Amino acid sequence: MLIRKNTNHAKMIQLGLVLILCVSGHSVLSQKLASNITEPINNILRQQKITDLLLEYSTLQPAAVVIENVSVLTLANGDSTFISNQDVYINKGVIQAISPHGVKSFAHYQRLNGKGKFLIPGLIDSHVHLSQTSNDEKLLNLINGVTTIRDLCSFPWYARQKIAIHNNRILAPNLLLSTKLLNYSQFDPYTNVVKNSGDIINILNSTNYDEIDFIKVWNNMPLPLLRVIDSIATQKSIPLVGHIPQEVSLADLKTLHFSSIEHFKGYYNDASLQLTHEPFIKLTKELHPIIVPTLIVNKRSSIDHDGLNTFLHSEQITFIPKEKLNTWRDNFSLGKSPSATDKRIDSLNQVIFKQLPVRDVTYLSGTDFNGSNEYMVAGFALLDELRLMADNGLSNLECIKAATVNAAKAFNQDKILGSIEPGKRADLVLLTKNPLEDLNNLYKPDEVFVRGIRISSSKIESITKAIAAIYSKEIVVNQTNIENLTQQIEKKIKSINDSLQTPFLVRDFASILTNLKYSSRAIKLLEWLVERFPYYYFYNDLGLAYLAANDSLAAATAFEASLKQYKYNYTASFYLDELKSKNESIVRMASSQDYGKELTELFFAKKLPALWNLLLPQFQKGMSKESFYDFYETVQNVAGQPLEVLSNETTQAEDYSTSTQNVRFDKMRNTPLKVIWVFNSAGKIKDFAIRP
Repeated sequence: MLIRKNTNHAKMIQLGLVLILCVSGHSVLSQKLASNITEPINNILRQQKITDLLLEYSTLQPAAVVIENVSVLTLANGDSTFISNQDVYINKGVIQAISPHGVKSFAHYQRLNGKGKFLIPGLIDSHVHLSQTSNDEKLLNLINGVTTIRDLCSFPWYARQKIAIHNNRILAPNLLLSTKLLNYSQFDPYTNVVKNSGDIINILNSTNYDEIDFIKVWNNMPLPLLRVIDSIATQKSIPLVGHIPQEVSLADLKTLHFSSIEHFKGYYNDASLQLTHEPFIKLTKELHPIIVPTLIVNKRSSIDHDGLNTFLHSEQITFIPKEKLNTWRDNFSLGKSPSATDKRIDSLNQVIFKQLPVRDVTYLSGTDFNGSNEYMVAGFALLDELRLMADNGLSNLECIKAATVNAAKAFNQDKILGSIEPGKRADLVLLTKNPLEDLNNLYKPDEVFVRGIRISSSKIESITKAIAAIYSKEIVVNQTNIENLTQQIEKKIKSINDSLQTPFLVRDFASILTNLKYSSRAIKLLEWLVERFPYYYFYNDLGLAYLAANDSLAAATAFEASLKQYKYNYTASFYLDELKSKNESIVRMASSQDYGKELTELFFAKKLPALWNLLLPQFQKGMSKESFYDFYETVQNVAGQPLEVLSNETTQAEDYSTSTQNVRFDKMRNTPLKVIWVFNSAGKIKDFAIRP
């Protein structure tokens, strides 16, 4: 996972004792409502309409249908060409029979004329991170023929959604889930930190494997701990997937059991962005790895001016919320430079892909889509990924197999999906042109079936128009209607079924309520949130809200609940320590400090050398190692380069440089961030927290 790499959490909270400065740079609520209020309100209202749209189409259920006289690419038993003039019978969500046209006749089947059309298995996106703030990806994937996705950083509430989808209560692609990221270092809220074998045993033995399909490791994991994870995964017959950690060589994989390697990690070093010095072609021939290259994510993040211009004139932009689209257009008009890190990774991806012998690798198609990637749209992204794979040397057939039968086999799901055979789940895509001749023929499918539910061409068109209309419309938000709008949103939030709820969007809304001085409403909403979704990250939010209301006892209770759930929770630990020492005077508002404004402007302008020079002396006085480590790591990742490049003042940083560079979350700079500055009584920065 290249995070993210995720979310529309660029909101501002001013919580009494704690100031949260937002990416927008606004610090106070003016008489005229600022964009950091109006834009999030518009986004939340839109997302609620998207959820209503999803509920409307979730009434569709499996039907008995025969697709008559169609050409079928079964991909069963090595079949690699279309078989013409076939009838495919679908009932109860399953393919019942396939026969030459007119040979069989089943009563009570809807008849769908497939003459001149082409039927392929439903497509699989093997590397996704479900959006934490929108349900649009469910519909966008389906109308593009993506009928199964594998989420590779699953929050606890995803299991409810998986069950609801399986039982056809939600119209969405089939869902496969991994654990949260097992990692040696912290990256809230995505990691389960493991520091020793006991941590690993506790987490993996308490995991419900009826809900979880994969165990995922991330960038930073010492080899001895990775062997413990590998051993438990093998014992439990749960596939181990993820990044090849920076401490692990390709040669080490000979004694490990990775079911899939993500992003070519291991073939290049994630810290130095250099190709491995190992003989990787020779090792690949020995390993026969399964690899999910996710070419599209770095390709789009490193897009040049002409490429961005082309994208901004494509059909895909109709499925982007207006505010996000305006940001992308501003990037174009201002001539924003593409990410140097992403350009480097994109270059490495192409070098590695073209050098690896196709016969020695099983490729799966994945996008690393997460809802906030630059210049990516759900569903379309997978089709774009397949074209990139073809551009780098795969045949059209191999590309389609990467999104179907290869993935099914890699996931141990090939008895259920991945090919068109009697007894398999009816996940199908009907096309008007042959995709083996041109992968562009995958775009704009005529009809899609998921679990036997038919999404007809007319329904695809209706969904397309509805999403475009929702995302293009803007609601006027002002002082006159803001209270009514927020009450409307709050009522709607509490009416949505938990399996369709987007908890991080609720969290965003609580931030808006606080910013609007509706503090008691924000607290009640967060209390409702932790009751429904008792997650440590949300308990932290509740604790901060209580602090803003000067309720230290309630804040301590919330932080204790958070810490009990997750022991490597530095935010909760910090505030509990301060509350217990009754040293609340250490927290001061940055707005009262002369350098607070300067600091904020530097951060938002990403003038990293100046920011580093300004902050380092403050942090060197009284900072805990954990806090300094977090700061150092975050600034480095916003910069997108090792911190040593930015400044020679690395007195404390030198102690952390090696371990920090081993955990570079390169995509974090593309994530809207909330920054909490904490000051001591002398006005010096004592601590801070950064959250997506």
